[in-house]
Amino acid sequence: MHRVNPAEWRWLAICGGLVLLAFSVPYLVGLIASRPEMTFGGFVFALEDIHSYIAKMRYGASGAWGLTLVYTTEPQQQAPLVFAYLMLLGRLAGLLGGAGARSETLFFVLTYHAARLLCGGLYLTVLYRFVAEYLDGAGQRRLAWGLIAVCGGLGYVLMGTSEAFLDMPVDFYLPEAFSFLQVFALPHLALARALMLGGWLLLFGALRGRQARMVLAASACWAGMTAIVPFFGALLGVLIAAWLLAQALHACCLPWAAFRISAIASLPTVVLLLINWWVFTSQPVFRTWAAQNLLPSPAPLNYVLAYGLLIPLAAAGAWNLCRNSRDERNLLLFVWPLVAATLIYLPLVGVQRRLVEGVNVPLGILAVHGLWRLAELHWPGLLRRGISAALIALLLPAPLILLTGATMTAAAPALPVYHPADERAAFRYLRENALLYSHVLATFDSGNILPAQAPVRVYAGHGPETVNAVVKAAAAESFFGLPGSNPMSVAERRALLREAAIRYVWVGPDERDDTCTGGLCFDPAALGLAEAFSAGEYTIYEAGQ
Repeated sequence: MHRVNPAEWRWLAICGGLVLLAFSVPYLVGLIASRPEMTFGGFVFALEDIHSYIAKMRYGASGAWGLTLVYTTEPQQQAPLVFAYLMLLGRLAGLLGGAGARSETLFFVLTYHAARLLCGGLYLTVLYRFVAEYLDGAGQRRLAWGLIAVCGGLGYVLMGTSEAFLDMPVDFYLPEAFSFLQVFALPHLALARALMLGGWLLLFGALRGRQARMVLAASACWAGMTAIVPFFGALLGVLIAAWLLAQALHACCLPWAAFRISAIASLPTVVLLLINWWVFTSQPVFRTWAAQNLLPSPAPLNYVLAYGLLIPLAAAGAWNLCRNSRDERNLLLFVWPLVAATLIYLPLVGVQRRLVEGVNVPLGILAVHGLWRLAELHWPGLLRRGISAALIALLLPAPLILLTGATMTAAAPALPVYHPADERAAFRYLRENALLYSHVLATFDSGNILPAQAPVRVYAGHGPETVNAVVKAAAAESFFGLPGSNPMSVAERRALLREAAIRYVWVGPDERDDTCTGGLCFDPAALGLAEAFSAGEYTIYEAGQ
């Protein structure tokens, strides 16, 4: 067992704190740039998903123990243990706000950022301890930690210039591929990753002889991880199976002790996966969510650029460990990248690209081991330090580009990152006066933010979570008679209000078409809608029920 000395922990506290501070700069800039007439919303990255996280927190603050999707109006049952982490976090925010689901959005935003710092700090700490399990020297550990925690890939080199990219480089949008995205904006993923690595450390401890206590702790870690992000549990099962198979092939016998301990530690994870499978197969709305949540892997060149600098060094490290060590822990470092390379192109489009989860951890550790081994054989210490510095310098631009862009966005008050005073007043009206989780009709973009700001359900507002999202987004535009749509007749508009059980109609800049003339324009009076609130460009109508 490799110990971490107090000096290393002090270094980690300082560097980890600086990392968390650096990734908080855009949010602090937004806070400073806020004005009464234009207020920062609290987020600058992946707004569609983060709004849905705040909406789930708000739903948790209502006191519910199961989740109802608030981005669709179809009847549904509450689903147990789905996004339980965000639901519990929201319950805390509701208590701090004092009004449950009707609490000011500020309490949910602040609670989310507090979780971002705490979970990010926990992940950075567990990551260092995991790295220390494999690397002896403090210099090796620090380099590996830096490569894994704050570095990206080389996708920025060809960004915007190559047709090989299906989208932007994975460095900028795939948090499972690079840790800095989790630390920057996604606390639930950072916590789940920390629990995954912590579970492995505890399992290794159990194999060293302290079985009962360590196995139970590993089981708790992996169960918590699966409750937060269920597909992590499925990936963990594949990793454990591959790790046990590698041990059997390496030792030419079945690893019964490792098999027994792994099976016990994984049992709660299996139970949670079965519950999750039941929810997403038995309930129509959740089944549709799963079917619409398509996350295919990008072209292979994206992954080559993402990890291309680490792979040759990692291969050298793996070769050396294979030849000189029979430690079963090392086999995890070998099988993890191989499992990821296999899974990311299997026909599992619902989670395909997310199955690269955590692969930068073994790659970073192996790369540093390979670098040190090559230095021992061929390179003097000064050259090794130069190569280490060059490696960091080449892999830092991705997070720096992200931070620079996010900071510039936060410094310029504008929609959708900021909210004007009239819009906030309309949010407040819904938050304080709307019937709890009554249905609201708005365009797709407005529908995305509304459940985060008030305890309502919307007709459309989130790609995977809105049933028939594309059809509904078009229907909402037709309802408001927007340019490029096929405007509805009065009868069709009434039918939509009735079928979706709409209680409120939100009209903001995205729902208005001041150039429309004739009988196909949106006419609240013709639909029997009563004006409930109005401020500037924002009006809320109430439908008779």
